[in-house]
Amino acid sequence: MKLTPIVAPALLAGALAAPAAHASPPLHCGATITKSTKLTQDLTNCRGVGIRIGADGITLDLNGHTVAAAAKRNPTAHGILNVGHDRVTIKGGTVKGFGAYGVRLAGVRHNHVVDMKMTANFTGIGLVESSHNLVERSAMSGSRFVGVNLTGGTANRVVHNEITSSIGPGVLLQTSVADHGSHNRVIENAIDGHGIQVNPGQVAAMIARNTIRTAAADGIVVYEPSTILQGNAAAVSAPNGAVDRGA
Repeated sequence: MKLTPIVAPALLAGALAAPAAHASPPLHCGATITKSTKLTQDLTNCRGVGIRIGADGITLDLNGHTVAAAAKRNPTAHGILNVGHDRVTIKGGTVKGFGAYGVRLAGVRHNHVVDMKMTANFTGIGLVESSHNLVERSAMSGSRFVGVNLTGGTANRVVHNEITSSIGPGVLLQTSVADHGSHNRVIENAIDGHGIQVNPGQVAAMIARNTIRTAAADGIVVYEPSTILQGNAAAVSAPNGAVDRGA
């Protein structure tokens, strides 16, 4: 009688299992991502751009990790750079020590920056000629120029952030040659040191319910008369007639 060999269940399961998927290689400084990506390690000593966004509709999750510049700062280097890609989310980590912007969004729409720390960059985050973006629940500290820089753009929202120790304004709203900017919103932020400045031409910005602590001078300075001010805890200077609606 011919005997049929008995195969142990564990061995049979192993034989039928699909081969293990290979992990994606870790990112390197200067990488361009074109699909949603979660960092698995810090990126350090980046001499140029840390990470470039290369597609619409993706998420960059720093997953608690840091993207850090080289010790010798490159004045044109950005930590995370998105030029022209819409509906992108950037979240969950630290960008440190870059000579230009920690995060720069240029010519984009509907981006979301959340739960980020931008530390000791020239500018923490810059939105340049970009519209309908949201920056929230993030911290910008030790910026050697500005914590948040809105240059042109329409209907951007900067809400529930903590901005500390900027050499220039914590938040600066200004125009560009191509785009003066309108209806941007700076709401419910906590700022230590220099506060908020709205330059001429940024039409109908709303500055509401922000708290500026330990300001060296006026907490909010407004040079654009169409600016709407409401419920801020700060000394306000509005030499061109912007109206403070109070609480």
